[in-house]
Amino acid sequence: MSEITGTGISVAHEAYAFACMRCGYGWEQAYDIEHHVDAAGQEFVVYKAGESGSRPRCPDPPA
Repeated sequence: MSEITGTGISVAHEAYAFACMRCGYGWEQAYDIEHHVDAAGQEFVVYKAGESGSRPRCPDPPA
């Protein structure tokens, strides 16, 4: 499902499953997917996870 924000940006909300290649821990992480158009009229998307917009990282790294 997507929505249009107050800035006119279309944002979809999705979740993906991940597995850490180091320790094998698995988790699901939600993303906001923003659809934009640049100055040349080309569409592009920005994926943001969490409040910081970070990349997926193992939430349970080995000690």
